[in-house]
Amino acid sequence: MMKKILPLILVLILSFAFVGCGGEKETLTPEQIDQLVANVTSAAENTETYQFDMDMGITMDVTGGAGEGEITMDATGDGAMSIVDQKTKMTMTMTMNIPGMGEETMEQESYLVEGWMYVRQSMAGMDLGWMKMEIPEEMWETQNQLDQQIEFLTHGNLSMVEFLGSEKVAGVDCYVLEVTPDMVDLANYLSQQQGMEDLTALDLTKLIIAIKQFSIKEWLAKDSGLCMKASNHIHMEMTPELLNMSSEEFEEMAMDMDIEMIFHDYNEPVSIVLPPEALDAQEITSGY
Repeated sequence: MMKKILPLILVLILSFAFVGCGGEKETLTPEQIDQLVANVTSAAENTETYQFDMDMGITMDVTGGAGEGEITMDATGDGAMSIVDQKTKMTMTMTMNIPGMGEETMEQESYLVEGWMYVRQSMAGMDLGWMKMEIPEEMWETQNQLDQQIEFLTHGNLSMVEFLGSEKVAGVDCYVLEVTPDMVDLANYLSQQQGMEDLTALDLTKLIIAIKQFSIKEWLAKDSGLCMKASNHIHMEMTPELLNMSSEEFEEMAMDMDIEMIFHDYNEPVSIVLPPEALDAQEITSGY
């Protein structure tokens, strides 16, 4: 069962990836929110480099079948992006606790350099080596973690945006907004993401049906419009039919995923250099 579910989880992590102090109660008019979104758009367009840190937690409650019980996954990661050079790097460590299998740790290191994605994974202490796949030019935009976090804010329906107040992130005064996209916007977004290209319209419909709650919070710097922090919450309820699995494998599954990201060092120099051993990576077909 986990062999079928884990790829879906990894896609969701890549599609969507703090301490703040509360401020006084305040409000923003629709016109002020429009201006804030314009500032965010301008700030993103003028961003050449940035770095980020990520924390993620997943809990799955499985009813019925051999894998019945609670599955937990926790991950931490960090990365950097040079938009001007079209280069990225990211490392992630994920610890999974699965009934009947115990605890396993997976580590992943990835680079995007000169139109190629290089990935190295290790699981349970076993190094799986480097693999590489060619990334078409049009897929570059899906690699931008910052753009992914503000996608619904800048291109979605602003009636779905709620102003929550002000907080500080790393000493920066921020407005806090919560975005709850409708299912049409969510379906359009997911269909364009890396890893979703092989999904049929029926598969995508099933995925949207499974998502019962999806919300995004953004901490946006008051002075610059830069996104300083973002958090995503997803609640899914799945049946065997939705995952093309049998009722013998499980009866019901509920999953909660929380991803938090902090963005920092905007427009500061970053060093993204492919490790020499990655040059011998095995080439695989990307499917794009």
